[in-house]
Amino acid sequence: VLWMCTLLRYDIGARYRPGCRRTGFRPNRLVGLLVVDPLTLVSDVSDMNNPFPRIYITHRDCPEDEQAARVTRDIHRAIPFTETAGLTIEAYTPTRVVVAVDDREALHNHVGTPHAAVLSLLSETASGLVVAINVRDPALPILRSMEVGFRRLGIGRLTAEAALSEDEAERIRNRPIGKIAVDVAVTTGNTAPSAETTMHWAWLPQSKLSLPASENG
Repeated sequence: VLWMCTLLRYDIGARYRPGCRRTGFRPNRLVGLLVVDPLTLVSDVSDMNNPFPRIYITHRDCPEDEQAARVTRDIHRAIPFTETAGLTIEAYTPTRVVVAVDDREALHNHVGTPHAAVLSLLSETASGLVVAINVRDPALPILRSMEVGFRRLGIGRLTAEAALSEDEAERIRNRPIGKIAVDVAVTTGNTAPSAETTMHWAWLPQSKLSLPASENG
């Protein structure tokens, strides 16, 4: 999205949560057109039901050596099972998410390598997050189905990368209901993929989902 700017760009989201965002107006010397991240156009991130764009907005300006830890912490709070499984978020943008897990015995199968469920979990998490960052309230993302092809035994630290094109990300942001297939490669280091997967996601308003009632009714 291109916006004509002359003097100042307001740093939306800076006032609402502690993080690495600077507060108030950020002066910019601008000539001509400025490319503005569409996610900064949200009026108040504190009112978002979807936590995932809020996490991105809050931490995107952090120093690189701090960003992964901050994002991982907030993703663990939003999706508790990611902490149980020991997943870390190494990249987190509207078009690219990288999720990793260290090799440890508790995640092994009967032959001493990461369980197939671990590779599937990495794929589901990476693809789900890259979709969820772009989904707009009041919609929520849900996984419809998955295709998982195991290529070779995964030995050591595993990394899953999911990516969207700019057009795909914009389509998710602009449509209240939709579906998309996201390809994910799970690798060990720089080797060929241990698994190649396709995750089929949908997003739709929360009112159309049959969610369990809360304890408070």
